[in-house]
Amino acid sequence: MIYKTLYDKLKGRSIDNDSESDVVHSHRMCESKQKLHDICDSIIDVIKKVEAGHRSSAFDQLYELYFNKDKRNRLNMCDTEIGTSFYRMRSADNYTQYTKNTEDEMYHIPFDKRYLIGNERYSLTGFPTFYLSSSIYSCWEECNRCNLDFSNVALFKNSDKLLFLDMLLPKPNSSIQDKTLLGIPLILASRLKVAHDKGKFVPE
Repeated sequence: MIYKTLYDKLKGRSIDNDSESDVVHSHRMCESKQKLHDICDSIIDVIKKVEAGHRSSAFDQLYELYFNKDKRNRLNMCDTEIGTSFYRMRSADNYTQYTKNTEDEMYHIPFDKRYLIGNERYSLTGFPTFYLSSSIYSCWEECNRCNLDFSNVALFKNSDKLLFLDMLLPKPNSSIQDKTLLGIPLILASRLKVAHDKGKFVPE
C-alpha cells in the first residue's frame, strides 16, 4: 500500500479508563484512520483507471473523492487579494523577444496549437494549462534553470480574487487536523518524482 505509513501513524490509542472523553477520542481516531484508508485506496484505484485508459471514469472518481460539494472540506483552500503579482517564464533555444505584437505568446499555448502540448506535471497531452508563479526564481526552477539570456518573463496581476488549492505538506511535528490529514494522500500523489522527464508519456 503506497500510503500505508500515513494511516499506520493513526493507531488508536489505548483507553485507560471508561471516561466519556476517552471513548469519544478513540472513536474519532478510528473514524479518521478508516477515512484515510479509504481515500488512499480510492486514489490508487484512480491511478489504475488512468493507466487502463479509463480517464473519464478516473476523473469522476477523483472529483467525487475531493471536489464534490460535501467533500471540499478535505482540502485546504486559500484565496489571494486582487492585484497580486504572478510571473510566467518562457525559454527558447535562441534569442526571442516578445513585443506588444506577440505578447499573446506569453499566455498559455492557444487551443488551435494544442498539438504542441505534451504530458506535463499538471497538464495532459493536448490540454493547455496556464502556469504561473509567485516569484521569478521559482519560474526559473520550473524551467529547469534555463539560460536566462534566452528567456522572457511576463508579469500578471489578477483583477478578481482567486481561489487556490494548498498543496503544501504540513511541517514536521506540527499538529494535524482531520481536514489537513485527509488531503495529504492527494498532495503526495501529486509530488511523485518523474522517472523519465523527456518521455512522451509521463505516468507520474
